[in-house]
Amino acid sequence: GGYTFFSTDYHIAPIADLADVFASLCDEAGLCMRVEEHSFSGACGRAFGGRKPTCARGLRVLTKENAFDFCPRPHALRRAFFDAYRGPDSPLAAVDAFVCNHPPALCEAYMPFNKSLLVVATVNLEFSRENEERWAEWLRSLRAIAANRRNVIAANNPYDAAYIRHFAGIEAEYIPSYCGYAARSAGPYSPQLHK
Repeated sequence: GGYTFFSTDYHIAPIADLADVFASLCDEAGLCMRVEEHSFSGACGRAFGGRKPTCARGLRVLTKENAFDFCPRPHALRRAFFDAYRGPDSPLAAVDAFVCNHPPALCEAYMPFNKSLLVVATVNLEFSRENEERWAEWLRSLRAIAANRRNVIAANNPYDAAYIRHFAGIEAEYIPSYCGYAARSAGPYSPQLHK
C-alpha cells in the first residue's frame, strides 16, 4: 500500500526530492507512494535523472498565471478551485495529501479538501504573499494548518525553519534537500581548474 501526494509547484526540484525518496522506500521497503505532479515551473518539460516531464495539464481553475498569488481575487479563485474538484467523482478524491513547496502558500488552495497538507518552505515564507494583507492572511492560514496534527510544516533549510518560527510561531521540521536524482543524471562533480 501507499499514499498519493498531489503537487502544483513552480519549482521541479523540491518535489523531485520527495519522489526520489519515495522511490527508494518502494524499492527497499515495499512502501510505494505516488506523486501526482502538475508543475507550473518553466523547467517542467525537461527530463533528466530519470525524471519525466511534469507540466500541468488538464487542471481546472488553477493556471500558471493565477496559482502563484491567486490574484486578482484570491478568495474567489480558491472557492472556484474547490467547487471544481469537490465530490466523490473528483480526480482529487483519491489524493491523500497535498504538497506545497514553491510557494508554500499554494496550500491555501487545498485547505478546504480536508486532507493532509505538507507545507515545505523552500523559500521565504511570504513568497507570493508579499503585501501586508495577504501576508497576514497567509500566516493565519499556516497556523490553522499547523494546528491539525495530520499536517506537516517544514523547511528545507535551517534559515527558513527559523523564519517560520519567528513570523508564524510554528516549530517547523527541518528536512534538508536531498537531490539524489541530480547526482545520477549529472554524474560525479569534479571541478576543473584551468590556468
